[in-house]
Amino acid sequence: MSADSLPADVKSLWARFDASKDPLEKKVLHSYEQDGVKVEMISYLVGTFKGKKVWMGGYLAYPSNSDEKLPGIVQIHGGGQRAGADYALGIAQNGYVVLATNWGGRLMQHQEAGQPAEGTIGTDWSPLDATQKNNGWYARTDPSPLGYDDFDSPRNNNWFLINLANKRAITLLQQHVMVDPEKIGVHGHSMGGKLSVMLAGTDDRVKVAVPSCGGTGAAPEALKQRKGNSSRPQQMKPLYAKYIDDAQMLPLITAPIMYKGPHNDFNGLVSSMAFNWRNIPADTEVRYSMTPHMNHRHALEGDFVDLLMFEQYLKGTYTVPKTPEIEVDLKGDANGPIITVRPDSSQAIESVEIFYSQDPNGQFRFNRSAEVEKQGDVYVASTPITSKNLGFFATANVNYKHPEHLKLKGPRWSATPAKTYFISTNIEKFEIPEVQAANPAVTDSSTRMIQESFENYAKPDWYRYSQNRLNTRKIRDPKWRGPVGAKLAVEVLDPNAENLILEFRFNDYAKYGREYPQGEFYAVVPLKQSDEWQSVEIDIADLKPVKSDQKGMPKDWQTLDHLTLTHRLDVRVDGHQKTFHSNNKHGHGQQLRMMQWVGGAYPKTILMNGGGIELSPEDYEKQFADQIDESIELEEAVDGVKKAQE
Repeated sequence: MSADSLPADVKSLWARFDASKDPLEKKVLHSYEQDGVKVEMISYLVGTFKGKKVWMGGYLAYPSNSDEKLPGIVQIHGGGQRAGADYALGIAQNGYVVLATNWGGRLMQHQEAGQPAEGTIGTDWSPLDATQKNNGWYARTDPSPLGYDDFDSPRNNNWFLINLANKRAITLLQQHVMVDPEKIGVHGHSMGGKLSVMLAGTDDRVKVAVPSCGGTGAAPEALKQRKGNSSRPQQMKPLYAKYIDDAQMLPLITAPIMYKGPHNDFNGLVSSMAFNWRNIPADTEVRYSMTPHMNHRHALEGDFVDLLMFEQYLKGTYTVPKTPEIEVDLKGDANGPIITVRPDSSQAIESVEIFYSQDPNGQFRFNRSAEVEKQGDVYVASTPITSKNLGFFATANVNYKHPEHLKLKGPRWSATPAKTYFISTNIEKFEIPEVQAANPAVTDSSTRMIQESFENYAKPDWYRYSQNRLNTRKIRDPKWRGPVGAKLAVEVLDPNAENLILEFRFNDYAKYGREYPQGEFYAVVPLKQSDEWQSVEIDIADLKPVKSDQKGMPKDWQTLDHLTLTHRLDVRVDGHQKTFHSNNKHGHGQQLRMMQWVGGAYPKTILMNGGGIELSPEDYEKQFADQIDESIELEEAVDGVKKAQE
């Protein structure tokens, strides 16, 4: 290939590469058996580049005693992480041969100091570099000393090189003595989600794909025209847009595929998915499993849907219900627009949830839970709206009973499935002119009451990452937005009380405008030990910054994006580390009720995203990198994944 002979499109680009042509070398660096699974830490040959061999490390896991051909799974880790032995083992114990590739080049668990494979080489990209140390934002296609071509080329891009290595992973699985070469699946999380879409769109050996928190594609122009949207400000390089953007792979996907992601993910942007996933061919089976409210995490009800897809399309042991049909009547009734959902009833339906919002920013929007009524075979919700001068967005989850007879198992941090799982719709989207043309009734108004009861963890509007933190975005919605000058009040009952601890995030990504302060803040209110309910009020002036270099303090609640109740807070106070506790029982026994705004006055104009200046690409990239760091910390705290080491 030369600068004058670039392929016509993505399909032509990958038609030049035969992943089975070169001999495949494999080194076993360490092996062990656990829970009936053989785990090998390996290094396999990707190919020869610039006269040097490039190697990919990973974990290969398979049942120890099996005399039948098994399906193979390529598992792709996320940004900042590494191939996980426990993750590979967790999938393999269900009767799969799993290869978790270590594309990021970090030390794997058994290469660390004091481990059996200390000092071995697993992933070695030399003379290239497709790790996160090189090629910022993974956006470059221009030549560099660590690239492949000496001209502007898609083969200089990190994503291209990693996709090539994952194609070789499929070849390794197909050549494995225990694998049925016609039954290959792929799953990847975060950056691995994008890579899963790339692999499924460019390799017809993939028979089923489940990308998680990535693979939604870049924002199309139609989304960028939406005022206050969540699209990224980076301008794509022409060759990146043509050959690398996962939106270009989606129309090429023929294998069944499920998008697994939360509503508020920072990497898998659901607003982009709402547009781009409609470009998957009509005869391709497409499903979604969307966790409400979360960012870069799944509820337990979404943890096992990838295995259910594998069970259906690689084993034939189960049939996952089809994507529910959703229809929105914007004109609606006297109450507002009407949403109708017709689910697949081939499996027993436990419940149906319908969500809607008028927030243009898919990354931060709060999805309201509508009141759902079953009418024969369909589920219907009438949805009060705030304004005809905002867009309208709707989605739904259908909850099914988990098939216990499959006896599926997961990795140690999510070893057993929930009683139910959810299959979702894509997002139905209507821009402002469409809403105005439909002229629906506007019946909703602001309320000072945020949450009357916190029983059942204040579901469905609040969510948990862990037992210590209860979170919500509902205070971002104009219905529950804090008036200017108001105080946040809540009643607390705690016989062992020490403090009430709250965390606040304002103006994420400066989406309300750079004239407003952004950042993380907290309030710690001392409490009395009492068997009686006591009232607490927090003024905006009571908030303190989490970071010492915080620039500016919020003057009111109008740009508050996220609110967290926590039982422990570690911050620096006057230059010293300090830990606050809600009580001496790790928060157990503390009860809340009647959270509301008191005092103050509502502004004449409701502040919404789109009213300020967008972040520069440089600022956005920094914040995106900070989100990756937060994601890794959550993985360590919630999933038990050890932090990748250099």
